Order: sequence, then structure tokens, then C-alpha cells
Amino acid sequence: MIEALKDADAAIPWLASIPLDVAEQLPKLKLVQLLAAGYDSVNVIGLGKLGISVANNGGSNAISVSEHAMSLMLSVYRRMMEAWSNTIDGNWRDGVDQLPVRTEINGKTVGIIGFGNIGRQVSRRLSGFDCEVLYHDPVELMPGRDKELGAQAVELDHLLSCSVTS
Repeated sequence: MIEALKDADAAIPWLASIPLDVAEQLPKLKLVQLLAAGYDSVNVIGLGKLGISVANNGGSNAISVSEHAMSLMLSVYRRMMEAWSNTIDGNWRDGVDQLPVRTEINGKTVGIIGFGNIGRQVSRRLSGFDCEVLYHDPVELMPGRDKELGAQAVELDHLLSCSVTS
């Protein structure tokens, strides 16, 4: 890795990071650009002390992940797997009266833990369902954005006690 990056000003590691012991031997390196949204595998502080900035790809998958979260919420809430399984078994009418097929997410309180790029996108998608959106995030990255999205910041205990459970 040292040989490959010896003249590099920037590195874009694929599914990896630049270990500190390697970075210390790369005096030209000024940037590590991650392809992921997080910094989980990177010693950001250590690289910063070496004068190397670290950037991530935050937000690049926020819409995709938020749409997936919405589909999972609706699937679980509407018990879609049970309905699908009954249909596959040829018993599509069995249990229909017990399945909450007419239960709506409309008007429910939904809690979001974390109001970063993905949490805000989930909130945006929930607005079409006329839900009350509560969120908990210890860091307010975008002051005022919660009001724009119709979400309310609350303590975690309150969020967990008020959010949809059935």
C-alpha cells in the first residue's frame, strides 16, 4: 500500500482504510475519500493529526435506505409476509379477517432514532402518511430542518414510549 500511494495526494480506498502506520509514511497524502457514508473503519483523529483530511460519501444512499425503511415499516405493520405466505399456500382468504389489512399507518406516531441524512429522508416520506414524527438525535446537524419536515425532537425515552408498537 505504501508503494502504491507514495506519490498520492489523495486516496480512495475500496472497502478499506489507510492505517495510521501506513499514512505516517505518506508525506504527500492530504485526503482520504471514503466511498461509504460513515467513518467506522477510519481513525479520523489520527489521520487529522497527520494533516490528512477524511471525507465520506454521506447522503449518497439516503433516499434508497429511507425508501427501504418505509417499505419495511409498511410490510411489518400491514403483515405483508403473512398475507404473502397465505397466498402462496393457496389459502389467500385464510386469516384475512385476522390480518390488519385495513389498518393504516395514517395518523400514527412514528419514532426515528437519528436525524441525519437518512432520518430526515424517512421523515420526508412519512409526511405523505400524515404521521406525527418524533425523533431523537443527540446532535442537531441542521437546525430548523425538523420544523421544515414536521418532525419534533424528543428525549429517547419519550420517543420509545410514544411510537407505534402495533
